[in-house]
Amino acid sequence: MDNLLTITTFTPLLAALIMGFLLKGHDAPAVLNARYLALYGTLATLFVALFIVAEFDPGTADFQFVEERDWAFGLAYRVGLDGISALFVLVTAVTMPFVVWASWRVKTHVKELMIGLLALETTLIGAFCALDIVQFFAFSEAAFVLVVIMIGVWGGAHGPRAGIKLALYTLMGSGFMLAAILTLSNAAATADITKLLIHNFNADPRVVLGWSVPGGLQTLVMIALLISVAVKSAIWPYHAWTPLAFHQAPTALAFVATALVLKLGIYGLVRIALPMLPVAVDVVSPAAFWIAGIGIVYLLLVALVQRNIRQTITYALAAHMGLVVLGLFSMTQQGVDGAIFHAVAAGVIFSALFFCAGVIHDRDEVCDFETLGGLFQRMPLFASLFMIFVMGMMLMPGTMGFPGAMLAAVGALQVQTWAVLVALAGVPVLAACAMGLYRRVMLGELMRGSLKSIADLDRREGLVLGAMAGLVIGLGLVPAVILDFIGVTVGHLVDTHAANLAAARGS
Repeated sequence: MDNLLTITTFTPLLAALIMGFLLKGHDAPAVLNARYLALYGTLATLFVALFIVAEFDPGTADFQFVEERDWAFGLAYRVGLDGISALFVLVTAVTMPFVVWASWRVKTHVKELMIGLLALETTLIGAFCALDIVQFFAFSEAAFVLVVIMIGVWGGAHGPRAGIKLALYTLMGSGFMLAAILTLSNAAATADITKLLIHNFNADPRVVLGWSVPGGLQTLVMIALLISVAVKSAIWPYHAWTPLAFHQAPTALAFVATALVLKLGIYGLVRIALPMLPVAVDVVSPAAFWIAGIGIVYLLLVALVQRNIRQTITYALAAHMGLVVLGLFSMTQQGVDGAIFHAVAAGVIFSALFFCAGVIHDRDEVCDFETLGGLFQRMPLFASLFMIFVMGMMLMPGTMGFPGAMLAAVGALQVQTWAVLVALAGVPVLAACAMGLYRRVMLGELMRGSLKSIADLDRREGLVLGAMAGLVIGLGLVPAVILDFIGVTVGHLVDTHAANLAAARGS
């Protein structure tokens, strides 16, 4: 079939439209039908995505399943997959059924929430498939707009405030992203990513406000892209929107934001900044290494002193994104392999941890450590699965958290030793943070009387967390499943960067 990517992208949106126009009422049967239609829509998308991956050839770095159609006003619809984008599409399709399951306890405006989640899946897959830079921007911005709306409507008591704060940060990041992509498309006279990847962007030094900027246009565009990516992927020091947003977000939205939405910025860095701006990567990488290294230690120290389970998880997640930055800017095979693997791994591990926080909150509406403790006595299955995710959070060998972090660090050490050593100084802090999280939630005496009758996981929760624990352990033991899939594409990215940088420096 010639339209597989279009079918994959818009199947969730079709389910959302059917739900919006055909499902009437908000009584119990209508709510149940909305939930099942959303679940079936995400499963249908997963089926098509699995077929695409089965037909995908990871032995080539060329784009596959390419579709191109002209739109109005000179715009075009272009989609296609290489190894990296195919991985993110698959991760999206696998994750969304779990997100729908995670939202099963929501009681208000259920149909509207399901429509929002289905539309969000379309925007995510559309962004990961896009081979047009304007199209990528449109889909990714639509995803963040949906997240802002859903946090404001379905968030906690301070949900609207969290939504407004996220909207302001997103607006800033979007402005820098828009300026960058318009500059690139104007300089190359095209928005086609396949053509932008082979365009030689000007790298002559430029004087800006009396300062000579090495790398010129490339460096200025890279700085704009980095600010946007830092905002959208919760990278220090632009992570400040995350504590309130993740604390107020409903479980399903925290789940999908952690697993997928935060990866849009990282994917933009891999798809646009690193391959198109080789001189700028060389210019800004020392600063990127030090910012990431210092940010990792700072964020973990902040996480260590938090008094709330969601806040602890949020700051630790932001620290893990620093590891991704270290690997990407190494521009080595090991570093970029590890960065992409760890981006996926952090999404799985931390979305599971947010789901665990939601399990506790759904039962007794508590998140503060002062009122938690001793849950192992009442919830042994939950405590056992929670331990797996905590081990992944602390980069324990045998879990999904280890391979990517190790490869990212090894790759980065080949380029920038001292900044990476600063980042690695955060590993003991991460271990203390993770073990402290488990101790304060699961061990000790039950601190709250109502927790003495708390129930263990139900079947739905057990299936979600059990499946995710299987991923954490399985891909931790056999990381080659992902690394082999993306290896050729990453190798092409690294080799092309080195060749373009050498040509630019030679000229």
